[in-house]
Amino acid sequence: MINEYWKICVEESLDEIGIKSTEDQREKLTVAMADAAEMESETTGRLCIPNPLERELADTKRELEIERDKVHCQRCNGRGRTICDDGIRSSESQCWECHGEGKRKL
Repeated sequence: MINEYWKICVEESLDEIGIKSTEDQREKLTVAMADAAEMESETTGRLCIPNPLERELADTKRELEIERDKVHCQRCNGRGRTICDDGIRSSESQCWECHGEGKRKL
């Protein structure tokens, strides 16, 4: 996974500055860059260039936890809409408590 990340970085960098290279040269440069990043993280205890997939995974986990903490909205009965009926006329609108989601925070 990280080698694919470095492969894309190397290819885009070489293309951006106009350097032509063989597949073998790009592969060697990819391995060297990944090894250097790994060595940097081992010596400093942190990854010098974070893998964007790890960031995306962390963001997704955080969003999932937020969703799991939500409960069924009692005001709209989970529909996200409320109906106001005064006997003469009725109107439907977005639930003000869950903002139309049907779930709300505790």
